[in-house]
Amino acid sequence: MTLLTEANVSTAVVPPERSPSLTTLAAMTGYSRSTVADWLNALEDAGWVKRDRQSPGSRNPTSYTLLVGSPTAAKRDGNTDDRPARSLPS
Repeated sequence: MTLLTEANVSTAVVPPERSPSLTTLAAMTGYSRSTVADWLNALEDAGWVKRDRQSPGSRNPTSYTLLVGSPTAAKRDGNTDDRPARSLPS
């Protein structure tokens, strides 16, 4: 949900200039960096978030695309047709 607040409403992409660092995400959520990293890994594995990692020295090393309604998420939720998934993971 924190990434969603930074995403473009039309594309679900977090623009590079608004892409939060892991430290910023931890501060925004109140979780530790390791917990945020674990959740990002889980969300990416489940098909809810796509991360594009840039070179380590860049200002925004990771950009995010939210995949709400993706086929992976829909199948995980038991939706086997082409309708988009309707809920975010809890």
